[in-house]
Amino acid sequence: MLGDHVRAVQHAHHALTAATHSRDLVTLGRAHYVLALEDYWAGQPQQGIEHGRQAIALLEQTAERESLGMAYFYVALNLTLLGDFAPALAAVAQAQALGAALGDPGLQSYAAWLTGCICTMQGDGARGIALAQQSLTQSPHPLNTALALSVWGYACLEQGDAVQAISLLERLVQHTDQMQYQRLQGFVIPLLGEAHGMCGHLETARDLVSQGLDISQRVTYRPGVGVAQRALGRIAQRRGALVEAERYLQEACATFAAMSARYELGRTHLDLAALGQSRDDVEAAATHLTEAYALFTALHLPQYAARTAQLASVLGVALRRGDQEPG
Repeated sequence: MLGDHVRAVQHAHHALTAATHSRDLVTLGRAHYVLALEDYWAGQPQQGIEHGRQAIALLEQTAERESLGMAYFYVALNLTLLGDFAPALAAVAQAQALGAALGDPGLQSYAAWLTGCICTMQGDGARGIALAQQSLTQSPHPLNTALALSVWGYACLEQGDAVQAISLLERLVQHTDQMQYQRLQGFVIPLLGEAHGMCGHLETARDLVSQGLDISQRVTYRPGVGVAQRALGRIAQRRGALVEAERYLQEACATFAAMSARYELGRTHLDLAALGQSRDDVEAAATHLTEAYALFTALHLPQYAARTAQLASVLGVALRRGDQEPG
C-alpha cells in the first residue's frame, strides 16, 4: 500500500515458498491475490488475472470466504484495466455475493465502487455516481471511503460536472495525503487537474497533472502514468500547444498499449483524432478513428463506437469495419 512494488513482490513470493512447504492453502491464496494486486499497479493485467484465478482455485478449497471475495475482486480489477467489462462485472458480482452472504460491509463496499467505476467507463456516469454513493454508506474504513470518493469524482468528471468533481477531488487529495496513499494520489491528482482544465484553469491543471505523473512514476502505478500523460496532452491542446499535445497523447497511447488497456487506448486514439481534426490533418484523424472504432467495437461499447463514427462522418472519413485487429 506504500507503493514499494519490489518489496511487495519479494515478500509475496517468500509467502508462496513458505506456504507451499507447509501446504497452507489460505496463505497461498492470499499471496497470489497480493501478486494480482501488484500486477494491476504495475500494468500487467493478464498476469494479475492469472494470479487472481490461482488464488480463487486455492481459496475455494478453504473456509476463507472473505479472502475468496477479495480474490474475485482483484481479478475484476485487472479485467477492468484490460477493458473486458462483462467478465469484470461477473467477477465483481461474485465478490458482492460473498460479501452479502458474510454480512461483510468491506467486500460489499469494494464491489459497489468498482461496479460503479465500470458503469462509468461504459458510459453510464449516473449509475456510477449512485454506486459510489452506495459504497460510501457501506464503507467500514477510511481507505475504502477514499476509493469510493475517487470513483464519485471520476464519474462526475466523465459526466462533465467539473465543479462537483473539483469539490470532491480536492477534499480527497487532502485525505489521501494524510493517509500517505500515494498510488491513489497518482489517480486522483490528475483527475483533479483535468477538472481544473475543463474550467479553464490551465496552469493549475498542468501543475496538478505533472505532480500526479511524478507520483505514479515513483510508486510504480503504470495506469496512472497513462492517465496523466493523456491529461497533459488534453491540457496542452486547450493551451494551443499542439506539438506538445501530440507528444503526450502518443506517450499515453504507448503506455496503454503496453498494458493492453484497450478501453483507455481507444479513448486516447479519439483524443488524437480530435487533435488531427484541429490541425486539419484528416489522414491522421482517420487513422486514429479507425483504431478507436475497432477497439470500441471489440469491447462492445456502442456509445463510444457511435461517437467515433459520428466524428468520422463529420470529417468525411470512411471507417474500416472489418475484423481487423486494432493496434
